Amino acid sequence: MPGEMEKLQTLYKRTTFPSLSQFVRLKLFDRHFDELMKYGLSNQEPALVLWNEKLDALRKEINRIGTKITFIK
Repeated sequence: MPGEMEKLQTLYKRTTFPSLSQFVRLKLFDRHFDELMKYGLSNQEPALVLWNEKLDALRKEINRIGTKITFIK
């Protein structure tokens, strides 16, 4: 996703965020938040398992992109 990183950097330049990594984390969480809430609002066991899987996937994506940001700086 090289194009996505450039888009995020361009958006970041228009903000007052103290760091690019904080901005990217917010954007990634934003992107997945609605989907996470859809599963999190259900009290059923399978939904809670899926919620945890989605959160875990989000954490991995944030770490992966965060690592790229560290190398870009």
